[in-house]
Amino acid sequence: MNSIRFDDIDKLNSLVSDEYGPWGKQRLISQEGISAFGQLTEDMQWIHVDAKRAKTDSPLGTTIAHGFFVLSFITALCRSDGYNIVGHSSALNYGIEHLRFIKPVLAGSHIHCRTRIDKVTEKKGGTMIDLGVAVHIVGDDDPCLVLSWKLFYRS
Repeated sequence: MNSIRFDDIDKLNSLVSDEYGPWGKQRLISQEGISAFGQLTEDMQWIHVDAKRAKTDSPLGTTIAHGFFVLSFITALCRSDGYNIVGHSSALNYGIEHLRFIKPVLAGSHIHCRTRIDKVTEKKGGTMIDLGVAVHIVGDDDPCLVLSWKLFYRS
């Protein structure tokens, strides 16, 4: 794996691309996980947790994952596309921009994602990297979730 210092702005800028990298690992979105997330967040809407009702009342015929449940897997799903950012004291989740839940994720689906570096900005005390993330249901060409994730690598 190629190691790149967090403050090597030129090298990081060479990775900026409009193209997403390779797929990361897959994750099963199980009904058990959806229901546990619903209990934890107190979002027990039937479309997420009542498989029997969803089978008859949902146009999708099954339950769907909470959008924030899918979002919560971003850290586990993202891969670095062959590089490792090193030399920083810490990496902070600075925020998410342009978050869109494009299509529902059915219970029992597998998801995976691809990333790209959209922007690198030198900041006081470190480097901000805007990481483009596209989450897909495995086998689906269109993403179910897209976002720009801002990560701050501190000196």
